[in-house]
Amino acid sequence: MASCILGCLLGSSVSSWVTQEGVSDSLWRGAFAGGAIVGVVGMFMRLRLTEISAVSLVLQGAPKTASLQRVLLYNAGAFWTQVGIGGFIGAMFYTMFSFVNLYLCTFKGWSLSQALNMTTSGMIVYVIACPISGWLSDRWSPQRVMTWGAGLTLLLVYRCFLLFDTGVWGNVLWAQIMLSILAALYQGPSNFLFAQLFPTSVRYSGVGIGYALGVAIFGGTTPMILTSLASSGTLTWPVGYVMMLVLLGGWITVRARPQHHLLQEKSMNNPL
Repeated sequence: MASCILGCLLGSSVSSWVTQEGVSDSLWRGAFAGGAIVGVVGMFMRLRLTEISAVSLVLQGAPKTASLQRVLLYNAGAFWTQVGIGGFIGAMFYTMFSFVNLYLCTFKGWSLSQALNMTTSGMIVYVIACPISGWLSDRWSPQRVMTWGAGLTLLLVYRCFLLFDTGVWGNVLWAQIMLSILAALYQGPSNFLFAQLFPTSVRYSGVGIGYALGVAIFGGTTPMILTSLASSGTLTWPVGYVMMLVLLGGWITVRARPQHHLLQEKSMNNPL
């Protein structure tokens, strides 16, 4: 997660620079060259990674049926929980770092460079806040911290949108900081909870597919939906949509049934 956020932070920083007036239009090609280098380095690192011996033993002894099939047959509840939590995380992330840019540029007359600078500021706060929320989950539990994150988001998200609507730099910055902290409270401990939802033999498939599906369905569509709702001239509808997702994410988190280390130990002897 940290690497993903740092990548987004780097991309936002570079974008805010190359979109400024007076900067050569040809600099966008540099992003492709940089991406190619990062891709080669990432491939080299992945090829050198080795599986933990205990996990390798579990995977070797697992049935040869498709992992997704086993997830849906034996862990359907955990899978749909994963989809719901991933959807809420994606919706919050795309609201902060995509919709806000669109809203400021389209409805408040900000330049793209100004909006991206604001996004970069929010990402810096987000990167700092995520490890702190992870530390809090070690003291209490990931489920409790995530529930608090959802509850506080429900209370404060309307205030954040009102600050965005002013279009004033200081107000927008304060709203972006608040949303970044609230999102980090929910997302910071999420990977800890994800690992507790599935037995080892299907954990990669359950977490990976469930999370990607949730982010694609709810996160990917959120900027489009919020922008369409904001075009009505009021923020009531966009805020209502976000609050609906917050309620859904909080409810799913409360009802999640982490299986902790007991199921992992059981899966070592019997993957199913």
